[in-house]
Amino acid sequence: MPKQGYEVFEIAPNEDIGNLLKKDNIIEADAPLLRFAAQRIVISNASLVEIPISGVNTYIASAILPATNYKLVFFAPANDLNTAIVNSRQDVQNDIDLALQNASFILFGLFIGSLAISLIVGQIITQPIKRLTNTVKQIASGDLNARAKIESQDEAGLLAQSFNQMTDQLNTTLLGLEEKVAERTQELEIISTNNAKRATQFEAIARISSIITSTQTLDKLLPQIVQSISDEFGFYHVGIFLVDVHKEYAVLAASNSEGGKRMLQRNHRLKIGETGIVGFVTRSGIARIALDVGSDAVFFNNPDLPETHSEMALPLHVEEETFGALDVQSKDKNAFSQEDINILSVLADQVGIAIQNARLYQQSSEALEQAEISAAQMIERQWRQFLSRQNIKHYYFDGVEAHQHAPQEKQHHNLAIPLILRGAQIGTLKLSTSDAERIWGEDEIAIAQATAERTALAIDNARLLQDAQKRAAKEKTIANVSAKIGNLISIENILQTTIQELGNTLPDAEIAIQFTEDIDLQ
Repeated sequence: MPKQGYEVFEIAPNEDIGNLLKKDNIIEADAPLLRFAAQRIVISNASLVEIPISGVNTYIASAILPATNYKLVFFAPANDLNTAIVNSRQDVQNDIDLALQNASFILFGLFIGSLAISLIVGQIITQPIKRLTNTVKQIASGDLNARAKIESQDEAGLLAQSFNQMTDQLNTTLLGLEEKVAERTQELEIISTNNAKRATQFEAIARISSIITSTQTLDKLLPQIVQSISDEFGFYHVGIFLVDVHKEYAVLAASNSEGGKRMLQRNHRLKIGETGIVGFVTRSGIARIALDVGSDAVFFNNPDLPETHSEMALPLHVEEETFGALDVQSKDKNAFSQEDINILSVLADQVGIAIQNARLYQQSSEALEQAEISAAQMIERQWRQFLSRQNIKHYYFDGVEAHQHAPQEKQHHNLAIPLILRGAQIGTLKLSTSDAERIWGEDEIAIAQATAERTALAIDNARLLQDAQKRAAKEKTIANVSAKIGNLISIENILQTTIQELGNTLPDAEIAIQFTEDIDLQ
């Protein structure tokens, strides 16, 4: 055992180690530390244990000898072994640090090289992309003729080729859109022009309607209609045809053109259903347009209207019956369309209503005039009968009072106002003055006229009252006679009472009742 072994187990160096080994069991030895170590070796199955011996951590390594089944044990202070391990670890760590340092230098060099290579490669790769980007900016700014330059057949070249194709398609699409926009713009302009034209036509129709509705007589209305339509729409010829009472011909009733006026003078008329589009319209009640081409050209052989190149006829209706046609003609070719029919049909309806109203007004005026004439004749007849029964004298005013008889001297009746009663003159109100040259003022004449009107009404009311009183008295007398004879049952008493009552009612009259002997029973 080395010297250090004695110190560790606290055994004297002079002690015979052999005596210890000769003992049957080392556990029974007098060395406590050695005994403690032996016990730990026995107890532990590990080949390496660490135990404190004399305050020093000691590694104990043991191994079984196969031949003798003994354990070979080695003791070593932990510090000695740890120092070696630490030194070994330090050497390993130093080697590792050196390897890491070398690796860092290598990696840094690789990074710098890779960065330089990537920059160079990036420039090579991004240069076509930059050129393509510049081309995109040119196209975005409006230069559709700009194209990307194809320098290679790699991905950048394929991208530039695809971009050029896309630009061509975009250019084609934009050109198509521009054409469509131009077409739509043209269509909108046409629509706007048509709308403006329709608005102008409707305004003209409104003005014409306002003009014709203010005219009530048919003789003035028809010329006013054709002239207003010609002025508002600028038509070469406008005519109104009316169906005759036999519904055989459409007769020209009004026209604005010189040729139309000549046609009016010779009583121009067209056979319904046979001659011209007017004949067709008055028969069918459907509007029609005729042009100076094809089968319609025959309609324009009118020497009175040589400049006509387009014609349109619109029916004039009264409810379901067509009573005429509005004929308009233009110097322009293809001047009318279906849209014109739709718009001018509104005008034709207004014209038809105006003509019908004028007819009704004329009929009402004629009926009223006839009624007024009949009333005046009846009033004159009644007053003649009334005056024949009455002894009415003339009355005059002398400045103080009224007298029945006129003075004998000649009077200057320089103002005479008739007494008019519902169209019939029943008398005269005369104003006389000694001054033959006197001029009556407007207020004096108005007072006299108002007085004459009220006097005529008052006189007629008095006459009516007198007639009513007479009728009432007559009815009363008849009622009394009827009451007296109605209660009698004898024929003789009835006859006697009847004659007596009539005699009392009609004095100075001889009354007799005579029966007829021969009565014709057939």
